[in-house]
Order: sequence, then C-alpha cells, then structure tokens
Amino acid sequence: MKRFFKFVFQQLESLYRINFSQRFYVTAMGLSVLFVFSFWWPVLFYLANVGLWALGVLVIFEALLLFVFGGISAERYLPKRLSNGDENPVRLTINIDYRFPFTGKWVDEIPGQLPTDNPEMKFSGRKPQEYQFQYQVRPFERGKYEFGMLNIEVTAMFGLVRRHFKLAQPQEVPCYPSFVHLRQYELMAQNTALTFGGLKKFRKIGQQKEFDQIKDYVIGDDIRKVNWAATARKSSLMVNQYQDEKAQQVIALIDGGRNMKIAFDGMDLVDYAINAALVFLNIALKKQDLVGLQCHDQQQQDWLKPSKHPQAMQLIQEKLYQFSPTFSETDFSQVYTRLRHQLRQRSMILLFTNFESERSLERQLPYFRKIARQHLLVVVLFINNTLQDMLQDPVTDSASAYRRGVAEKAQNEKQLMVRRLQQYGIHPILCRPEELTISTVNKYLELKARGLI
Repeated sequence: MKRFFKFVFQQLESLYRINFSQRFYVTAMGLSVLFVFSFWWPVLFYLANVGLWALGVLVIFEALLLFVFGGISAERYLPKRLSNGDENPVRLTINIDYRFPFTGKWVDEIPGQLPTDNPEMKFSGRKPQEYQFQYQVRPFERGKYEFGMLNIEVTAMFGLVRRHFKLAQPQEVPCYPSFVHLRQYELMAQNTALTFGGLKKFRKIGQQKEFDQIKDYVIGDDIRKVNWAATARKSSLMVNQYQDEKAQQVIALIDGGRNMKIAFDGMDLVDYAINAALVFLNIALKKQDLVGLQCHDQQQQDWLKPSKHPQAMQLIQEKLYQFSPTFSETDFSQVYTRLRHQLRQRSMILLFTNFESERSLERQLPYFRKIARQHLLVVVLFINNTLQDMLQDPVTDSASAYRRGVAEKAQNEKQLMVRRLQQYGIHPILCRPEELTISTVNKYLELKARGLI
C-alpha cells in the first residue's frame, strides 16, 4: 500500500510539478511513527492505516482543486530603462482564478548584478481576484539587466500540496546613467539666483555683454544704459537691456583611470561622475550653452563635439551608457593633445577625476596648467567617506589614535591639493561622491554668474 501511494506521489510530482508542503511531511512522519509502534500495540496499525488513506484522499483532493479548477496568470511591468543609482519601480499583476480558500507566495528572479535578494511576498484569498504588487530595484552599474521568471506557489485550504507556476517571461532592460535627476535639477537652469537644493547667490562681476532688447525706463534702471536714439523717437526714456552671454562651450571630461574605480555605497566613482555629468550638461544646455563630452582612459577616447542641437542630450546619454573604462593609468598628455586639436576657442572644461595623494597630482599638474592657459578648467576631487567618518570616531586606544592620524593626514593632503590647483588658476571642487551632482551644478552657475564663461 505504501509503495502504491509513493508511486502515485512521484508521478504527480513529476507530471504536474507538485511540491509537498512541510505540513504534509510532518503528517507523513507522524503516520510512520504510528506504524512503528503498531508492532507493540496492534490497535495503532488501524489508526495509522486510516490516517494514511485520509492523507492520500486529501492530497488527491487538493491536487484536483489546484490543477483542474482554476489557475493563475501574471505580468511583470518594467521601465523602458533603469536609472543608475536610483530607486526604480517594478510592478507585478497576478490574476487568481480559484474559487476556494488559498494562500500563495511569489518570488521574482532579479538580475544577479543587483545587491539585494530576490523580492518575495505572500498573499491569500477566497475568490478570483487581481493582485497588484510593487517593489523597488536600485542598480549600481550601467549595462543590460535580465529579469528571470516570476515563481508563484499556491496551496489550498489543507496546505498539503503546493502548485508551482513559472510566469512572466524573462525580460532584458538597459540601465542608463541617472536620468531621474534631470527633471529634479532643471529648475536650476531657469535662474542663477535660485537658492534651491544648496544653490547659493553670487554677486555678478562686471556688466552683461549680450544685447537683449530696448524697453521703457522704470525707476531703478541704470541711467547709463539709456538709449538716446530710441528715446528721441518714442519721446520717452528708453533703456537697453542686456543678458548673460550665451553659446559658450562647456565640456564634461570623464576620467576612466584606476583612481575612479573606488566604490562608495556600492557604486564606482566613475558612475558618480557619469550621473553628475549628465545633469551638469543638461543644465548647461538649458542655459543655451554648447555642450560636449569626452570620456577617456589609456585605451579609448570618446568625443562628442560641443553642440546645442535638440538631440545633443540623447547622444550624450548613449555615449555615457556605452562608456566602459578599463581603469588603467590615464595618460593626461594625450588628453591635453586631443583637447588642443579639438577645441579652437576658450571653453569651460569640467574634469571628473580623483587623486589620493599630492604626489599623484604633481605628476599631472603640468598638463592641467597647459589646459588652464587656454580654457577655464574645473577639476573634481573626491572626499573619501571612510576616512572622513574616522574623524568622528572617539580616540580610546593606540589603534583608534592611529586611524585618526591617517584620516587627518588624508584630509590635510586634500586641502593642499585644492590650494595647489588654485595657485595656477584652476577651479577645484572637493566634495563627497553623493554630493557631486549639486556641487558641479553650483560651480557652473557660480562661474556663469561671475562672467568667467
């Protein structure tokens, strides 16, 4: 009899992908114990036999309910592309067509590049209905992400049998640089006097050069801007109105060297730089400047000529998405040579790079000085979050004192590098990786307001 039921269970499991629950195995183990003790107490044999038949009937009954009377369908809805470093929503729709009490659990197969476990959730009900679920994924690398199957297990009222579904076909979605922040920071392009998101006011130096329009004089206008010819024609005071110079060339220069491989909060410095460059160039384009891009390491030089074409941001996004640095030592002499041939007029160059020691900066400083003679050069340096946090730790023993000394030395060396750059007319940005986007936008708007570009 036991062989017969074992054969039936194996066939059901192989044919219909039935999974037996823990409750089933506990019940079967209890019946086995009764059969063992029936050697000493024969009455237990009849109880165990009845229990075995009842277990078999319940298993067949639940299997019929799960496999004959109803089913499940599901869909997964992914964004067209993921935003790197940001929370991206994934929606699930599960349709249940069972008319008896049931419980279930779904587990989604997410890409292996994501640092979290596969999301899962339980659900239950008594009638056909549609369930809506949503979870968030936060990627830290650009590239293709492949989602697998959606696994769903359902049990009926007795909880002895589980039916396993594999739904929602595998899907592939690309992960682009953080385009979510583009909308967040676009307001900054409307007015350089905004104090939104850490933006500061800066006093403009000198006069605005580009003519905008002739308007009626109002109290407070500069009397030196009175247009006497227009005043004679209109018989009322007219003044010239000027605006900031536009159509300046702004270049984002991203270093793919080994110093940019350092990771903070799961994301490499080069990806922080790529996300910040995308927002920075979008702001510059909104300010009607010409935006360009150069990504480089030892083996490749990706170049986009400065442009204010409506499709410029789309091209920049594609270039940033495809950039795969080798993280080898960067030859800045080649960078300088290429910039000299590619840029014929003075431009603002925002260089995303990193130096951990003053000696490494000194090796590249001659090339930075040559670039700064022809262009407005801004160099980004990153604060090491780990060392910075060490400065807040209390000193309790010699080991903690040593760590504090190392952190203070690193901090002082960064400040020396900042002053060294300023000595040669290079504008530095020293910030934490997570503050890079707002810091670069602030620096651009500051230089724009001061009339340096």
